[in-house]
Amino acid sequence: MYQRVAERSLAARERGLYRSPRLRGVIAVSSGLKRELMAEYGIEDEKIRVIPNGVDRTVFHPAASTEEKLALRRELGLPEAPFLAVFMGGDWDRKGLADVIRAVAKLPDTHLSVVGGGNAAAFGRLAEEAGAKDRVHFAGIQAQ
Repeated sequence: MYQRVAERSLAARERGLYRSPRLRGVIAVSSGLKRELMAEYGIEDEKIRVIPNGVDRTVFHPAASTEEKLALRRELGLPEAPFLAVFMGGDWDRKGLADVIRAVAKLPDTHLSVVGGGNAAAFGRLAEEAGAKDRVHFAGIQAQ
């Protein structure tokens, strides 16, 4: 009960801030968030600028060699040969992990690695129902 009341109160305050005549602009980290802001809060298109989150490419980059790639797959318990799709992030419901799992289920030579925090048990059941249980791998939250 408290949670619902708190969420409603916070949402009402957010709507008030976004509708303020003093609002000059909003930065969204993705086009999807921009669409949500326009639909949920009525913010005009011209007031929203999309600036994606930055990535430190010295830390996050493809492995330098095939052996490094294979070592990472082994470390995460992933098979070495098949095509590997990666879903990275949290908020799995909103970001469409269920759709990704259903799509991977239709691609018999594709595995999916899910990196980040979320309800792995529930999405694992979905993978099992979709026939992809052995091809969907939950890596959890990773430091890098």
